[in-house]
Amino acid sequence: MSELNQKEEILEQINFMIKTSPEEFWNISSDAILLFIKSLIIFGIKSNQVKESLNTIKEMWKVLKEEKRILNELTNNIEYINLDDTSNFIDTLDDLNTNTYNYYDSILEEIEITCNTKNKDRVLRPRKFFSSLITDNTYSNQVQKIIKQKRW
Repeated sequence: MSELNQKEEILEQINFMIKTSPEEFWNISSDAILLFIKSLIIFGIKSNQVKESLNTIKEMWKVLKEEKRILNELTNNIEYINLDDTSNFIDTLDDLNTNTYNYYDSILEEIEITCNTKNKDRVLRPRKFFSSLITDNTYSNQVQKIIKQKRW
């Protein structure tokens, strides 16, 4: 595959991710908002369920912003990136998105079960077994490395 074709394919993947990520965010957020209201009615404003619903929305928003920043950085530096490394990174980022979505979805499932059983002590935040875009700078550093590798 020529370098031009590879760049076009990478840009296509990036644009697809930029387009679909907000949809995933809104899916999680709409569920979180409904569960926020439901838990607010059932358990009151100071409950863990209400806090976890709000935290889910906040964290997903941060993830979305960071992902968009990273993808825009790759797009803006397409002339300077190592194409093979970028392609691998995009695959990793896509897998990370799936893990992140599933993680927050599992939190919301816990909140929903708690609301349905009216057991206010049940809410547990599942343990996260992966790094995310907002927990550390791992992914941001990888992008910088990919760009610098080719630029210098």
